[in-house]
Amino acid sequence: MDAAVPLVRERGSAVTTKELAEAAGVSEGTIFNVFDDKVELIEAVVLSVTDPGPVNEDMAAIDPSLDFAGQLVAATELLQQRTTDIWRLLSKLVERHPPKRGPMSEHPALVELMARHADELSLTPTDAARTLQAFVLALTHPMIAAEPAPAATIVDRFLHGCASPQETR
Repeated sequence: MDAAVPLVRERGSAVTTKELAEAAGVSEGTIFNVFDDKVELIEAVVLSVTDPGPVNEDMAAIDPSLDFAGQLVAATELLQQRTTDIWRLLSKLVERHPPKRGPMSEHPALVELMARHADELSLTPTDAARTLQAFVLALTHPMIAAEPAPAATIVDRFLHGCASPQETR
């Protein structure tokens, strides 16, 4: 898998079994002793990249002497890397249509809605819109959340966060 993941991430399903064998330092026949075909090998790569085990182990190893915010930053960095790795792989595998390059743009109407309430926000309207979109993705996407969070829950987390209320910050 260590040799296959970077090649599939780079070339998608266009990668050949010959390239995969060369990268692994084995014969092409060896690959077919393990996998029935290239499709099964690519499925194994996807399972490897999406396996939550390694990131869970890394999270369990976060230094407990860090304060809560520091631990959350470390966990978030791990989740960001995992998300990036998964999306790079999957986007390459579905690259049958010309891929859209660059990040998704904010919805102009959502930015405008945020702008109308700028005095209630600690972020710029654009950053607030981007943050809400990220919350919606994270709390709705079927590969992330077993059940989509209700819209009111997403808005509550967006507006008030997850920390318990404090009199002063």
